[in-house]
Amino acid sequence: MIWKKYGQHFTQAQREAYKTIGGTPHLDWHYTVFGEIVKGIDLIDKLTALKVDKAGNPAAPVWIKVKVLTAKQVNAALK
Repeated sequence: MIWKKYGQHFTQAQREAYKTIGGTPHLDWHYTVFGEIVKGIDLIDKLTALKVDKAGNPAAPVWIKVKVLTAKQVNAALK
């Protein structure tokens, strides 16, 4: 259990959110998620459809090409 390994206790509301909305509680308070997809959102649908093992890892390696954009490039991409 998460609370035994990391000493994290979740409220009933938090547990319900994980059950209904989803998430990865063992990453909470350990990793920062940052970034925004401005183009290629269909890739996310493909990634979420991948078969995963019992640990939640993809059954086969997944390679993603990432390009970091400046604020100006993001604004241009969103036009």
